[in-house]
Amino acid sequence: LPERHAVKAIVPFAERRLRQVLDVLESALTGRQYLVEDRFGAADIMVGYILMWFADECATRPALHGYVERLAQRPAYLRARND
Repeated sequence: LPERHAVKAIVPFAERRLRQVLDVLESALTGRQYLVEDRFGAADIMVGYILMWFADECATRPALHGYVERLAQRPAYLRARND
């Protein structure tokens, strides 16, 4: 957003909510490779896409960090990045 349209008051709320969501995902992925039935699927594509925007925040959470790294090594992801 352009600075003149930014609503700075929402930033603390949004950061808090992001941390809550990342904590839930960290818990859900602890001891698992993927989100649903421990198999790669549509949920991983949708969630992984968003998590790639927050790589720094995921880096401090071991399960999320590993998850993002696994997704980034998938052949289709590598092909898409190289195109």
